[in-house]
Amino acid sequence: MNHNLQLQANPAQFSGRLLLYPVAAPAIFPHASQLLHLRASDAGELITESIRRNNLIAVPLLQAGWEPLTNSSQAPVHAVGCLCTVALHDQLPDGHCTVLLRGLSRIRIDSEYESPLPFREAQCESLPDRYPQTTVIDRSHRRAELIDLVHQLHREIPYAPDVTRYLETELSLGALCDILAHSLQLPAEPAAELLQTVDVDQRSDLILGELRRQVRLSLDGALSRAPRLDFSLN
Repeated sequence: MNHNLQLQANPAQFSGRLLLYPVAAPAIFPHASQLLHLRASDAGELITESIRRNNLIAVPLLQAGWEPLTNSSQAPVHAVGCLCTVALHDQLPDGHCTVLLRGLSRIRIDSEYESPLPFREAQCESLPDRYPQTTVIDRSHRRAELIDLVHQLHREIPYAPDVTRYLETELSLGALCDILAHSLQLPAEPAAELLQTVDVDQRSDLILGELRRQVRLSLDGALSRAPRLDFSLN
């Protein structure tokens, strides 16, 4: 039987103790969503257990060099990851499942627990975005710069009006940077740096630099076709 469940997280139940679901790049960022297709395995059981508890799960990036290990349960992870909720859980007849993870906020992994379960668990702390009172950038201008670069990369792709309005009016600068970071599908190390950057002004500097780099490559012909940003709107 196919069980399709649309779920709601209960952040009030976040005690700091979370199950870990380490992933390789691309990373999951706050304010973005990622669809996963999981086989009937420990990963599927991990998602089911997180739903049973409070529907919250920590998703850190695996550190470089994890590949020789037989499974991610032994692999080191970056200290800052994404707190996610399981927004959709679709159990398939063959035991596999489709899961939609939605990023909520950054979390720092302080310590891991010894657990009798076949899952990794850790004590985590929420990391809210930080907007310095003294800033060297004009945030409104920075938002406009980022959106202009996105349009330069994708002139040939017409935006639906609601997406354009979403980019230009509905997001904080921190959320805009996270949506763009997720959409750029960055390699592990740049993605980890962006996840670790809670200072929104500094994060916008990093995203600005990456978008400028991709625009230069596109203009130089190094990219036969600019990578389309896959916006996952919450």
